Amino acid sequence: MKTSYITLPNSLLDMKLTANELAVLFYISSIYSGKKQVRVRQAVIARRCGIKTTQTVSRITASLAMKGLLEQRRCIYSANDSGIMFYTVCLPSADNGYFKVSRHILDEGLTPQQMRLYLFICRSVSSKLGYCWNSYNDLAKLIGMKRSDVITLMTQLHRKNVIRKQLVKS
Repeated sequence: MKTSYITLPNSLLDMKLTANELAVLFYISSIYSGKKQVRVRQAVIARRCGIKTTQTVSRITASLAMKGLLEQRRCIYSANDSGIMFYTVCLPSADNGYFKVSRHILDEGLTPQQMRLYLFICRSVSSKLGYCWNSYNDLAKLIGMKRSDVITLMTQLHRKNVIRKQLVKS
């Protein structure tokens, strides 16, 4: 049985991947589970990651392959199977730390931007405190977004009951 979480290296979020790249890599990692390779249709990746077209998925996986994070090989059994690919995940070393993310987050229908913020929040959770202490400004700087966009995404994540917000006085 699959574990209910995925372990990702902290350095993954320092690689300046786009929101779409993070979403696709997270999804493929969630079904990868240490197998030699995983077979999945690009249409399934698009649907699970909130990406509109399989052409976009194809560009994203090619970009991830160029960055050394993914190996891909087309699987053609018949003319109808042209969208099935074999993928091997090549995550960086977790020697400098890691964070865990629940696999169930994929069932929430998050957009790639929401997923990116969620992954940064998961990485920022303090093991001592048990919550993410970063301010909107901190998260905006880490992600490279405007503060107002981070606030909007946080509100969306809160409305989906993916995160809880709590005002903490210092």
